[in-house]
Amino acid sequence: LLGSNTDYEVFGLWAYDATVALAMAVEDVGITNSGFKNSNASFKSTYLDTLTVSQYGPKLAQALSSTRFNGIGGDVSLIDGQLQSSTFKIVNINGDVARGIGFWTLQNGIKKTLGQSSANCSTLNCNLGPIIWPGDSFSVPKGWEIPTNGT
Repeated sequence: LLGSNTDYEVFGLWAYDATVALAMAVEDVGITNSGFKNSNASFKSTYLDTLTVSQYGPKLAQALSSTRFNGIGGDVSLIDGQLQSSTFKIVNINGDVARGIGFWTLQNGIKKTLGQSSANCSTLNCNLGPIIWPGDSFSVPKGWEIPTNGT
């Protein structure tokens, strides 16, 4: 969405961080083999009969829930099994087209790209991507104007 092959989507950064978190949890638990046991599925299905469950599941879930680090997409931590977002993509939606114009993080505020220097910027001096208004205009609409001549 940001127009360049070198730009990274936030979801890709989160996926990378999630993979790192899982690897850290696997190392923390000390998994050396992938032992599985048959599931206790109580319903009949030809496919479900073949499912197995990792014997390390509960330990891995516990280790993953306590994993915290500063990843490439921001701080990584899980609360109630959900990744806590610390990076938000600012998107300009016009019709059915979405254009990424920048990012916001708690640590760095608004930035055009992730990893940009930590000096805070406002929308005026940050060189964010352009905002395209309805009608494909780059000019901010004036909105309703109240007539002053009484008509």
